[in-house]
Amino acid sequence: MMFNNDIIISHTLSNMPSPSSSASPDDLECPVCLELQRDCRIYQCRNGHLICRECHAKVDACPTCREPIDHRSKAIRNIIAEKAIDRLPRECG
Repeated sequence: MMFNNDIIISHTLSNMPSPSSSASPDDLECPVCLELQRDCRIYQCRNGHLICRECHAKVDACPTCREPIDHRSKAIRNIIAEKAIDRLPRECG
């Protein structure tokens, strides 16, 4: 038996775009260094804004929403963003 909450969650999940289809390099670049960090852990603030590992260690607040970043607590990794970046085509050069 499905309850109303189950229907809402099922509908929401079925309408969400997959990370690989909706991710663009601009959406996944770090707002501090403006780089698309491949081969690096990607972190996020409490509101979900991305920041690369190197810049995460240097800032005290999210550059997008100004949410404080507490370096004493465990950092929030965004594994979905890391996987989406890995799926993007690499430039030859």
